[in-house]
Amino acid sequence: MPGGGAPGWVVGGGLVAAMVVYNLAETVATPGREELSVALAHPARRGRYLAVNQLSWSIGQALAPGLLTLLFVHGPAWPWLFLPAASLAAVPALLRLERPTTTVPDIPSENGTLARV
Repeated sequence: MPGGGAPGWVVGGGLVAAMVVYNLAETVATPGREELSVALAHPARRGRYLAVNQLSWSIGQALAPGLLTLLFVHGPAWPWLFLPAASLAAVPALLRLERPTTTVPDIPSENGTLARV
């Protein structure tokens, strides 16, 4: 075997196994992640929380393949340097989103007015 690589059937089987594990993990994790974003959201801002949560995952899934390919072109260490840097940059952004800049008005409902949390 030239180059010492694995046979094609092993690589193909490994890719299928990785796809199955990834899809199973996504299927198991998604309901909990969605429920957590709902539970943490203020009732008056729940739609905004859910939209930001979904948008963040969608943008990440759309951009990750191209971005990581671009980083790999510059060297194998670049993705590993970029990921912690992006995670650290997300902390101040998350803290900024956490503090509302304006007061949240009460929203009337069928059963009365929602209480502030």
